[in-house]
Amino acid sequence: MIAPDVYQVVLTPIDGRSLKLTEVTITAAEDHELGPAGSSQTVEVISASSMIEMDSTAETLTSVTVGQVMYVANGEAGLAIYDMADVHNPVLLSSGQSPMNVRDVVVIGTTAYVADENNALVILNVIQPDFIPELSRYQTSNGVVKLLVDDGIAYTAEGKSGLVSYDVSDPFNISKLDSISELRNGEILEDARWLEKKGDIIYVADSKGGIEVINASDPSDLKHVRSVLTDVRPNGMDLSGNVLYVVNRSGRRLIAMGLGNNP
Repeated sequence: MIAPDVYQVVLTPIDGRSLKLTEVTITAAEDHELGPAGSSQTVEVISASSMIEMDSTAETLTSVTVGQVMYVANGEAGLAIYDMADVHNPVLLSSGQSPMNVRDVVVIGTTAYVADENNALVILNVIQPDFIPELSRYQTSNGVVKLLVDDGIAYTAEGKSGLVSYDVSDPFNISKLDSISELRNGEILEDARWLEKKGDIIYVADSKGGIEVINASDPSDLKHVRSVLTDVRPNGMDLSGNVLYVVNRSGRRLIAMGLGNNP
């Protein structure tokens, strides 16, 4: 178990033939309380139960499953939708949705919110996978690469435009609320790429370095709280409970940051 603090997790293959067995070494990172340095455990990677053959142009980025339907963000190949009633035999229901470059997708009920790197936030009606009408589209200054939707508000990572909030309570009418790229320490959010939300706090991973902590209690007035892991160049981020996992591009390390009660 990783204690609620910041540690580095180094994944080292110990089976030369595959990555089935992996040794995990936990060491303390930054100026935090020393953890179980040098400890290790062996884990087994769970194999997939089925394989989906994608279009040759697809760049599978993220997916979300609602009931027995899976929605896949396939980059320039658009949005793909699969019937997963039989996980051993997925059935393609829809694909393409051109000319979108789909980087992320969130599905709530019969509505899909799509991050389009072709400078747009798009809302689709997915009640019928074989016929997907576009409900609305908001043209953005930069490509949308990641998004969260919470209580009628969409938060997007838009590269050098930083974190942007939108009112999407009316799926036919998207309205921009606020954006933040200039930080309280005088720094600039150079390339917002990943987002995670816990309560009123949004964590924004800047691919150029660091995680920015943003207070979104008022979506129309986003406020910078602080910067953390400033020496890390994120290449992915995920929130699980009170632990924020960040993939460090430099050294290909996984960093686990315990959030505790403070943002």
